[in-house]
Amino acid sequence: MSINPISGSNGTTQACAACEYQRRHCASDCILAPYFPHDRQRQFQNAHKLFGISYMTKIIMTLNPPEKDIAMRTIVFQSDARANDPAGGCFRFIQELQRQIEYSQAELDLVFHQLAKCRALVAQQRQTSHLQMQEPAGGD
Repeated sequence: MSINPISGSNGTTQACAACEYQRRHCASDCILAPYFPHDRQRQFQNAHKLFGISYMTKIIMTLNPPEKDIAMRTIVFQSDARANDPAGGCFRFIQELQRQIEYSQAELDLVFHQLAKCRALVAQQRQTSHLQMQEPAGGD
């Protein structure tokens, strides 16, 4: 998710969403630029409203690179979810996923039950056919 501030046609750099919001020049080493390019104003505003710039900056400064990307994707997801559903946010996603897990588990249990029935039926049929083979043939 790492990018650099975008250069304009006249050689100037376009500020990232965070720097544009703060009305300041976006430096080439801006730590928020990779996560909030200039065209993601709404995502930055959502994240800023929920977490604040200082918290996001602190997160980025304390984590190693792979963890930074994961943390920032999580922050963006959570803040967008909260903006789309102020009362539920991520909780509604979690509820829906839990419901899907429960449904899938019930369906899987049903499939295992049906499989056990089929296996029992096959075993019974094998035993019946084995017993029929062992019976002496009726004499003429």
